[in-house]
Parts: sequence; structure tokens; C-alpha cells
Amino acid sequence: MKTNLLFLLLCLPIISQISAQTPDPAIEKQFSRIVNLIKQDKVKKLSGLIAFPIKRDNPVPDIENKQEFIKYYPILFDQDFKQKLDTFKVSDIFRIGDNYGIFHGELWMNAEGKIITVNYQSKSELSLAAKLTAEERSTLYPSIRQWTQNKYKCLTDKYMFRVDDTEKGYRLALWYYPSKWMDKPSLIMYNGMLEFSGKNAEYTFHAGSWTYLVEDIRISSEDGLFGVLMTISKNGLEKRTSQCKCIK
Repeated sequence: MKTNLLFLLLCLPIISQISAQTPDPAIEKQFSRIVNLIKQDKVKKLSGLIAFPIKRDNPVPDIENKQEFIKYYPILFDQDFKQKLDTFKVSDIFRIGDNYGIFHGELWMNAEGKIITVNYQSKSELSLAAKLTAEERSTLYPSIRQWTQNKYKCLTDKYMFRVDDTEKGYRLALWYYPSKWMDKPSLIMYNGMLEFSGKNAEYTFHAGSWTYLVEDIRISSEDGLFGVLMTISKNGLEKRTSQCKCIK
């Protein structure tokens, strides 16, 4: 499953909120403007209408600012996508919550009129992802070099870990410092369970009495509690929760 499509999956619990009404004329006008800027390759103007970062599937780097967007633009929006935009009609716009999408969610805009998510992947980007994946596999311990999609690659103050979608299901590999990615992991666990809570995602792994929970928190009632967290528990008792720094 593609990482960028996680945005759509996170929206499934609120899919009933999709508006069947005609979008506000201002939204139609802004989305039409964005479509035309892409079709005309007005990259600099378009770069001012982005809510950065624009997430890309691992291991492709995220687009963090205007300069990176301008450089990456030919890969992000190729000729195939521009041809698809030739068929765009304002009636294609649909709404989930405060966000607006077209083409089954390949491009999303927020209520402020800025692009927030690009789920489309060009052939060039898929090729780049394959190249970077091959390079990354060569840096890992041999037994974990195969996966379908990397979900997370994170660092904490005590250990580092990665969560991968594999043919055997979700896999957690964890190393305690001073180990490196090339070393044999301290722990390898399969059969992780993925659950969604609103826009938050949880990956749970069990090993005997131990439980490892990876949370991707997008919406939280607690101030500052956002991002990726790893919680380690034994017999249901929490032993450690770490804020994670995710890398690519």
C-alpha cells in the first residue's frame, strides 16, 4: 500500500462526510486555477500555492519547500498527469471534511486553496523509488532486505526501528544503539496489526508478553502529542514511550 494513499485510508472513517453539494464557487475557481497552472507549467506561481511538506512514498524524500518543489516538479507532474487534467471539470471536485480532491484523490487542496497532498505517482517517480529502494536494501542486514513498502524508518534516543509491509504482513525490525542498520536487528517481528482511529494509524506487534505499538498521530486531544510514537509494554504495563524522528 502506498504511503501517500495513507491520507485516503485515514479519511475512510469520515467518508460519510463527503459533500454531495456543489463546491463553493471560490473553491471551484481556486482548483481550476491550480489545474491550469499545472497544465501551463507555471511552476513558480504554483510553488506559492503549496502547504509544505508534500509527502512522497518512502524512500523518496518529501518536498519541503518552494525550491525543492520547483526542482522536483517535472517528476511530480508528468505529461500523463497533464493529459488527465485536460478532462478536469469542476463537477469532479469532491469534499472530505475541510479538504477537496479530484481524480479519486490523486490531488488534494485545503479550504485555504493550497495543495496539501499529491497521491499521483509518475513513471519517473516510480523509477526513482525503485532505484533508492535498491540502494537502501544494500545497507540493511540480509534477512530484512525484502519488503513491499517501507512505512516508517525512525530514530529514538535509545533505539532505531523500521516498519515494512512485506509478503508476510507488517514487519517491525528494531536495533538498540550503538547498532547500525547493517547489523543484525535486536528484534524482528511479523504479523503486525494495522488499525485506524480517526486520522491516526496504529501498528501493533506482539512477542510473548511484550507489545510494541507504533502510533502515527495526526489528531490529538493532548497538546504537542503529534507525530510518530513507539510504546513498549509488558503484560499490558507500559515500560517506555518514545517520540520518534522519522527519516528516509
